[in-house]
Amino acid sequence: FHLLQALDAGSEVDTEFLDFTSLYPPRLYPGGEPSDPNLPRLAFKRARVRRLLAWYNPLSWLWAGLSLKGEVVHAQWWSYILAPIYVTVLALARLRGRRVLLTLHNVAPHDANRGQLWLYRSVFRFAHEFIVHSRRNARTLEELYPPAKGRITVVPMGTHTVPMRGELRQDEARAALGLPLDRPVILAFGNLRPYKGIDGLLRAFRPLLDEGQPASLVIVGQPWGDFAPYQQLIEELGLGEDVHTWLEYVPEDRVQPFFAAADLAVFPYTHFDAQSAAGTLALSFGLPLLVTDVGGLPDLVDDERAVVPPNDSEALANAMLAIIKDDGLRLKLAADSKRRAEELDWGSIARQTAGIYQRLMWQEAPDKQANERDGREVGPPTTERTG
Repeated sequence: FHLLQALDAGSEVDTEFLDFTSLYPPRLYPGGEPSDPNLPRLAFKRARVRRLLAWYNPLSWLWAGLSLKGEVVHAQWWSYILAPIYVTVLALARLRGRRVLLTLHNVAPHDANRGQLWLYRSVFRFAHEFIVHSRRNARTLEELYPPAKGRITVVPMGTHTVPMRGELRQDEARAALGLPLDRPVILAFGNLRPYKGIDGLLRAFRPLLDEGQPASLVIVGQPWGDFAPYQQLIEELGLGEDVHTWLEYVPEDRVQPFFAAADLAVFPYTHFDAQSAAGTLALSFGLPLLVTDVGGLPDLVDDERAVVPPNDSEALANAMLAIIKDDGLRLKLAADSKRRAEELDWGSIARQTAGIYQRLMWQEAPDKQANERDGREVGPPTTERTG
């Protein structure tokens, strides 16, 4: 909805948003609720929102594809589970002469098997153009789907924000969460999946304590699987008193204290073909970030000291220790995060996106250029967004 808000506020695009009444079965989304029921309904000046798609109702897929009004259909694509819905809607859009723009939030699905990858790629064939969030993601897409070459635009993911309950001091946030007040807090936030590298983070955290640097590691997120192996590793490494876990989905209106309490946000992913919403969320709080060199994560930081190789616990430990012990470095990384958050402005991203809409429309109907030369009025673009 961030992009829709920005398009609605600052562009000449008339937008219709096709939303879901039911995204997909909760049992297929072990990371919590597929959508957050506590989020407020947003009001728009011009955009029209139609909540009609339901995973269990193929008639809603057909109706969406047959009734959409935009000349450009902009689909936000991230999950192979939704492939039948997107194939239906986008195939009908193509049959009706619409131009299709596909934003790939994940260039490839995380931890997917061969069948899941096939489902994920099945949507690609309906796109005229693609948006990805980093140059590295663009190269990955070209390797995964060679026909996309020459049809990819890099548009960064904007800063993710959550509802804020006024100013919250660090000591207040720690007290509310029951965290120690007298030591640095390192935060790992987001659904706990194998590629997130939590086991490597735990191994990297042990040397901090061995070096005499007290710290608390806070792990927050819904496990996508059994957390028992991680818990066993915590016990084997003797980290029980220094690791604090919230093994649940955290609604957006409860997120603020975790980031307000932290001194450093760590993203130790082992592999990744996307950009991190949790990473941009950390930017919005002005937190220093430490990331691994995978996917779009390095684009979130400006200092090479905050980027380490994936699957390298020793390098991760050294970087964490350097940032925690060096107040000057930590302050610089915090300033970098604030500047990066300002650069990832949704207004700028909306303008870039609207420019792609305009280009797609000219590609569809070059006679519009002739109309313009003849002095006839050409109206503003309209677009359709799904998902």
